[in-house]
Amino acid sequence: MKKISCVLLLVVVLCGLLAFCACDKPNTLSDDTSSPEPTPADYFTLEPNADRTGYVLTGTQKILPADVVIPSEYDGLPVTEIGASAFEGCTEIESVVLNSNLQYIHDDAFFNCASLSAINFNEHLKYIGENSFYNCVTLSEIYLPNTLQFIGNNAFENCSSINEIVIPSTLQVIRPYTFKNCTSLKKIELTEGIKQISYGAFYGCISLQNVTFPSSLVLVLSFAYFDSFEIEFGPGTDEAIDEFLNGSGGGMTADGIRQMFATTEQEIRNYPSDFGASFMTDSIFEGCSNLATLSFSASTHFTLGALAGIPTTCKIAFRNE
Repeated sequence: MKKISCVLLLVVVLCGLLAFCACDKPNTLSDDTSSPEPTPADYFTLEPNADRTGYVLTGTQKILPADVVIPSEYDGLPVTEIGASAFEGCTEIESVVLNSNLQYIHDDAFFNCASLSAINFNEHLKYIGENSFYNCVTLSEIYLPNTLQFIGNNAFENCSSINEIVIPSTLQVIRPYTFKNCTSLKKIELTEGIKQISYGAFYGCISLQNVTFPSSLVLVLSFAYFDSFEIEFGPGTDEAIDEFLNGSGGGMTADGIRQMFATTEQEIRNYPSDFGASFMTDSIFEGCSNLATLSFSASTHFTLGALAGIPTTCKIAFRNE
């Protein structure tokens, strides 16, 4: 009987020791069976670029997280481009972080990403294609880097939450309807270096109030159908306008411009529309019903219809640099 008791006691002690050791040993089972971290290929479709020096992100593989990070590289090469329509209609994404290698965002890349509220444009970005952010209605802040050289037509059309934009000097041309119907846009800063603003660039920006144009803007400006504007000429501006307009063969003078502003419902649609210079084309601010002031350099030159459709209470100033 004593033998049996001793054996039982020994079994109990051994079981206790085994249980203690089992508790003390780290559990490695979860490590062995855990899912690996997602790779770029799990979320995105990536293809080599034309010269095979990097990759283009051409599409998505699955439903994306709300916060998207564009990978810096894939298979040992940099990801330098976002392809056409790559994220079109991805309404689930709310923010996008671009990698430092990215240089090109192609047409329709984020078309109708209605929940996208934030995107960081890196300091190497050169190109934003047509309709890239069309109808991104919650996008509220954008910073355009000083490396940017091209923004396509309608790129930010219907981005109705953007309230302020600084256009860098590297972007020499603002193309048609780039910021059309950005209805919350209140402030535009146009830096020195910008040369041309195309038709309808700020069409329908109903919250826009004050715009100052840089002296680098070579502007040919004439007027199609205005009511009574308040116009202010800086010192020496009369001579600058007279010299340019008389030299163009149009016969228009600074006094004639004043008269056009003072005349109700004056139509001058037959006036020459192109004096052979770079120019601001028709109706760039049409529909900007709250526009209060426009300020031009004293060297400003004048093309038909550029200010068509702006409110009759808008004050236009020509400043001497």
